[in-house]
Amino acid sequence: MTTKANTITTYTANDRAIVDALKGADHPMTLAEINAATGLAPLKPGSMTSAVRKGLITKGEEIKVKRPAKREVSTYSFVTADALKGGKDGKAFNYTSSETNILAAAATMPKDTPFTLAELSTAYGSEIKSGNINSLVKKGNLAKVGTRKVDCEATAKVSTYVFAADIPNA
Repeated sequence: MTTKANTITTYTANDRAIVDALKGADHPMTLAEINAATGLAPLKPGSMTSAVRKGLITKGEEIKVKRPAKREVSTYSFVTADALKGGKDGKAFNYTSSETNILAAAATMPKDTPFTLAELSTAYGSEIKSGNINSLVKKGNLAKVGTRKVDCEATAKVSTYVFAADIPNA
């Protein structure tokens, strides 16, 4: 604890852990890296703000990191591989060879479980994008039936922190 003109600064165990983690670091560290280095219960952003205000650390640059995330994707079901008729004239639709191959892969999907494009791509053996199946949905061979949340990685900007000063001896 130190005093400055009627102001008392109290240093916490979190402050000590943050200083110790950053003091020997060879690069600016993110909060996640500091948490990994301290081994304490996870530090929160407020702990970092407090240490910055006390002059123990400074904020470094913001960097981009990959984090686990969830995103919502469309799900589809297989209706039929038969050539369907439609349009104004009621004639049979034309199917490209890739559409025929995609329908063959879709026919192998579990009948009672909607599938995502990623799952259909796995069955197909190559990446399928939504543009590849839009015509099959319009023709009625596949049906868009809903959405599902799937695991993914998201890029996020996070702050880094740098050692500035040690905790003074009381």
